Amino acid sequence: LLHSLEGKDKEKNASFEKEMQALCMEWAEFSGEPFDMLVAKDGAILFHGAFGENLRGKFTLEEPTEIASITKLYTGLLFAQFVDQGLIGIDDPVGKYLPDFPSTGEKAITLRQCFTHTSGYNGHGSFGGVQNPWLDNSLALWLPYLEPGKRHYYNGMGYNLAGKVMEIVSGKSVFHLMHEYLFAPLQLQHTQLDIDLAYGIRSTAFDMAVVGQMLLNQGGYGDLRFFSEETYEALLPVDLENYFPNIKDRKWGIGITPMNRYLKDEGSGEKRNILSDHVIGHGSATSSILNVDLENKIVICQS
Repeated sequence: LLHSLEGKDKEKNASFEKEMQALCMEWAEFSGEPFDMLVAKDGAILFHGAFGENLRGKFTLEEPTEIASITKLYTGLLFAQFVDQGLIGIDDPVGKYLPDFPSTGEKAITLRQCFTHTSGYNGHGSFGGVQNPWLDNSLALWLPYLEPGKRHYYNGMGYNLAGKVMEIVSGKSVFHLMHEYLFAPLQLQHTQLDIDLAYGIRSTAFDMAVVGQMLLNQGGYGDLRFFSEETYEALLPVDLENYFPNIKDRKWGIGITPMNRYLKDEGSGEKRNILSDHVIGHGSATSSILNVDLENKIVICQS
């Protein structure tokens, strides 16, 4: 579990906490954007603070903000539970569950394609998004114009289509599923899903860090096990060329992407990663951050 530092560990961390505090205050003042931020290593929270103001006044740790496309990672984690229980296969065709879609042939879209932006769809929130009860029928009408598995085109429609599959298999709305199988058991008290499975979650840095720690734990959190380590491995980014020969130089997972950031090393002058070579998470149009360093066991979150 994520936990606070105590005693001598807290004393040792005081200088880092002070440095982060000053950096974040400067960041908030310079950008004019309020935010909260959390840094944890080995489950221990090294820094957690809220900075800046919005129209409601001083920004707090409990105020959720839009985390935009980081929502895609959450949708992947919900889907992982269906995979782990043998209810849906990652490479199953959508047509196995939704009768408007073919199960074989060049127009057959797989769940992997939905999550790796290789389904042929584009756009976010089209046709009312996942809230449209006939979304699968609307998307099926695009089939004559699609070329599944031929190119990588970043979009949100594949995630909503995968959501419709999860609804059909479970008999529950995806909003209910997200709450019952992720938000509630993880006790994400300041997280909510609105509108869309590709960009609709609002959350806080702490709640995101809980999700990040669950990833570090390879599918577990405290006494809870959401999916097996084997399923966790299946979620991680891979070269898409392994599945789709036409798509070169793209690594993508099931809602999870590589999040390496590079800088020039002051000593050698060579380009290197800021953290380790194995950082995962997802990007966000709102500049929210969910980064998980798998080697150093670090979680960095900002909303």
